[in-house]
Amino acid sequence: MAMIWCNGFQLTMPDDEDEQPTAGHIAILSSTIELIPFRHLACLRLIEARPRRGHPRRGGHDPSTRTIRLNRNIFSSRENDPLNQTFLHELGHLVDRAFGVTSFVRRLHTPDAEALLNTSHTGDTNGAGERIADCYMHYIVNVLAGIRSTNRAYQDGEGERRFRVLLASPAFTRSGSSA
Repeated sequence: MAMIWCNGFQLTMPDDEDEQPTAGHIAILSSTIELIPFRHLACLRLIEARPRRGHPRRGGHDPSTRTIRLNRNIFSSRENDPLNQTFLHELGHLVDRAFGVTSFVRRLHTPDAEALLNTSHTGDTNGAGERIADCYMHYIVNVLAGIRSTNRAYQDGEGERRFRVLLASPAFTRSGSSA
């Protein structure tokens, strides 16, 4: 495996240069990492770029090793330029696990929390954690980067109500601490 550093994180890649992200893809990943709230950086240790025919099909994560795995194909995907949204979604899972975001949101029983938990999700897996990871990604993209989402659930007032729930969670409040 080849290895480089990307904004202080180890990025491992296949030795085959045709399977490695390009310098442009790595620059996008670097720009994406720069937007992450400081306390969330502790949720990540390693980023792995996987071969095109490898697993996962798009992205994956391992909370026990604080690793995000990205399939080589996603680096060329339109949705991952100018920010790597697949990476942000997978980081959302790690942040959720570290700060108990899904458990927090489930306990709220408010219309905004229900809206977040019932937001449509088009990925390979389903469940409340996918909605939290999506919301985290859309928050970074929409609010911190200022890029308008194409998903109506995260535009204008609909997005604001979901982001309010996320921002009230231990991941974004002083009382939250990472595991």
